Amino acid sequence: MPRQKGRIIQVGTMAGPSKDFNVASLMPKRASITGTVLRPRPKEEKIAVSQAFAEALLPDFDAGVLKPVIDRQFTLDQIVAAHEHMEANANIGKSSSPSPPNSTRRMPPEALARLPD
Repeated sequence: MPRQKGRIIQVGTMAGPSKDFNVASLMPKRASITGTVLRPRPKEEKIAVSQAFAEALLPDFDAGVLKPVIDRQFTLDQIVAAHEHMEANANIGKSSSPSPPNSTRRMPPEALARLPD
C-alpha cells in the first residue's frame, strides 16, 4: 500500500487481469493508481519512455533510494524454472538471475532501436 498521497503505477501484466484490488483502500490516503501498457506503442515512443526512465530513476536505484521488488532469485542453471515461475504468473515483482561477467545493466541505444514495433 502506498504512503499518504502516494502512487501505484502498473505497467502491463504478465498473464491477463491482476488479482482483485480494493480501490477504496486508496481513498483514505488520497493515493492514486495508474495503469499503462507499452506493447501497442510505436517504437520511437518505447525508446523515449526507456530513456526517460533511465535518466529520471536509475540514479535513485543506484543510490538505494528506490529498490525493486524482487520476488525470487534464480541461478543460471535454474533458468528454465525461472521462466516456468513467470509463465505461471506466480511472481510478485521481479525474478532475477545473475548477469554474465562483463555485462552492463543499461541497455545501449542501438539495442533500444531494435525493439519491435
